[in-house]
Amino acid sequence: MPVTDGSKTLSPRDLAVAIGMSESSLKRWVDRGLLESTRTAGGHRRIRVKEAVRFIRDRQLVVSAPEKLGLSGPVTAAFAERATSPTEDSLYKSFVDYLEAGEGDRAEALLLHRFLSGESIAELGDLIIRPAMEELGHGPHGPAEIVKEHRATQVCLQSIEQMRVMSSFDEPEFKAVGGGSAGNAYLLPTLLAAGVVEECGGRAINLGANTPARALRCEALPTDGREGNVDFVWLSISEPVNSQEERQAIIDLIEDCIRGKVHFMLGGRSCKTMELDGSVCEYFTIHPSFQSMHAILESAGVQRLRAK
Repeated sequence: MPVTDGSKTLSPRDLAVAIGMSESSLKRWVDRGLLESTRTAGGHRRIRVKEAVRFIRDRQLVVSAPEKLGLSGPVTAAFAERATSPTEDSLYKSFVDYLEAGEGDRAEALLLHRFLSGESIAELGDLIIRPAMEELGHGPHGPAEIVKEHRATQVCLQSIEQMRVMSSFDEPEFKAVGGGSAGNAYLLPTLLAAGVVEECGGRAINLGANTPARALRCEALPTDGREGNVDFVWLSISEPVNSQEERQAIIDLIEDCIRGKVHFMLGGRSCKTMELDGSVCEYFTIHPSFQSMHAILESAGVQRLRAK
């Protein structure tokens, strides 16, 4: 499914249909300042998709016509068949079943439904996406299993990107850069981290998987005259870093970030193999979950607002 363009606009009628409300009620919300809108040259109200999504998520409104938000195609059709059980166990099982069966549209629709219902990218990453991919990755790895895992990865990548675009801020409060450690081929963890950054109000520069510490340093702490202006750096370590040279490069980067008062966030299932203590410095934290990362970024955002 093509990723929805968050900058596109909707008419009040389209948004009203999307959430099953009357157009007159929606216009009253706009007039009261509860929902931001612009005016066309002809004086007609228009609401940006990002603003509509924010409004829907903040108020946990039910989306009855997702196609009005730009979620067209097979995913929109599958949206109506989403899992309705409130338990996390059943949600997780439905998601895994859809991925196992190659029903990517249904899996994506399930994630987007939960996202529009107010769940954060961090929550979906910790409770649904990460354990599902770990489950699919266990066991024998013949050709059929490899295809299944790769297919599931693409569904998750597209879902995360869709959620990231829908929740990103037009005027970010901070900037963060990160990636997956050298030798790490996993795309999902660092993309989820980027999604968490943007959902919390930042601008994320995701360098992707297999990013050596020296390459990360070039973007985070440039020495070629460019202004770095980075507030956070993240590194996802999904597999142990076996090279002693690379381990030292990571440690050196962390220390330089601390000296420069740039917050370094270390995560990933193998981050403990670095044997570092994330409790001794306010500019270095180790994150066992995306929700932990979300809490740090959200707290930083609140502090910035208070400082203004």
